[in-house]
Amino acid sequence: MAITVNQSAKSPALGYNKILYTLDSTNNTQPNFKYVADVYINNSPKYIRLKKVAHPTNGYAFFDLQGVIQDYFDLDVWTPGSSGVVTCPNSIVEYDVRWGEEYGTTPTIYQNLSTSLNKYAISASLDEFTIDAGRNNPLFNYHQYDEGRLNGATPDMIFLTSGDRFRIGENDDFVLDFYQDNTVETYVIDIQTFDASGSVINTYTFLNSQYPSNTRAKKRCRAYVGPRNLNISSLNTGSQPIIDSSVYSYKVRISDSTLTYVSDPITFIIDRQCAKVDYLRLTWLNQWGGYDTINCYGGFQEMYNYKRSMFKKSNYVWSGTSYGFSPTERANTQFNNEIEYSIKVFSGWITEGESAWMEGLFRSKDVRVVDTTNNICVPVNLKTDSYTKRTNARDGLFNYDFEIMPSFNSKVQKW
Repeated sequence: MAITVNQSAKSPALGYNKILYTLDSTNNTQPNFKYVADVYINNSPKYIRLKKVAHPTNGYAFFDLQGVIQDYFDLDVWTPGSSGVVTCPNSIVEYDVRWGEEYGTTPTIYQNLSTSLNKYAISASLDEFTIDAGRNNPLFNYHQYDEGRLNGATPDMIFLTSGDRFRIGENDDFVLDFYQDNTVETYVIDIQTFDASGSVINTYTFLNSQYPSNTRAKKRCRAYVGPRNLNISSLNTGSQPIIDSSVYSYKVRISDSTLTYVSDPITFIIDRQCAKVDYLRLTWLNQWGGYDTINCYGGFQEMYNYKRSMFKKSNYVWSGTSYGFSPTERANTQFNNEIEYSIKVFSGWITEGESAWMEGLFRSKDVRVVDTTNNICVPVNLKTDSYTKRTNARDGLFNYDFEIMPSFNSKVQKW
């Protein structure tokens, strides 16, 4: 008996894309033949068993594990006011597959004939276009299916966002999610600050103790890198404050122990004008499985829509032994008030690159308002159902407006 795994899924796989394996067997012509996959999740001794019949012509079979893996993902929502690096255990799944087969007049299962062990998937979902396909074709210039960057290609590490440049207030929070696949704990978060002329002010790294145990060996991680976060972080290189009045911008990268960069940089521009307006900060789960955040500097409007249920009752009442009309009793009565509260949000003037990146907000299943007073991210739902991608050439300066609403209903008294 021999099982051959002809095609294996990449590790880490994108958990909301297909996770494909193909098999061959020397027994695929036996009666009642089926391929068997026993999938073990997160080192559990229990397994999920899948079976597939052989292809009638070539005898092969494919297994797509995404349906199994997806059930084990959950949200790792970030917490404003935090610092350092944390793990995101709900955003990564470790799995093993033990391959077998079943056949015979009275079918018998033969387990564990071949294995695919120590595999990983992260909670990402990208459109399936190759990185080189149709760059100038609007039908294909949508999202680049570049999962290869997670599997050893240059750069070694990437932050899980499609944005690379953000405007941010000097007291704002921000998170960068990332996946690391090395087993030597030598990688650090590197911050480099710049003045208005573009000259380097200083370089900083987080204190090693701020990294959770074994963070860097096949883990999904999160770095808190907003100005508010950085100024409460313990440092291995440099001294506080990281962000002061002289800092115009800063870059965040992952570096090795020699401070050689192993990731692309993410640039933050400090916007000190934002304090002059009331603005809303929105964060959302992006396609990479990380959280992106935007300051909507155009402000917002609060709107209320009321729906009332009415019924009519008698305004004749008892008074002692008498029964008669009472002017203080209601006849037409509100039985229930339904209050729909929504917020119209204005993005403020944004760039073409920000427009393309912001599309992720409208695709996301988890959108939240960042509340730095209570240090929580409050869930909301988008009411706006469409998004038009704009360009500077066609639209000049532009901004977006859209509506959000809380994920819960207001409660009022009932009769």
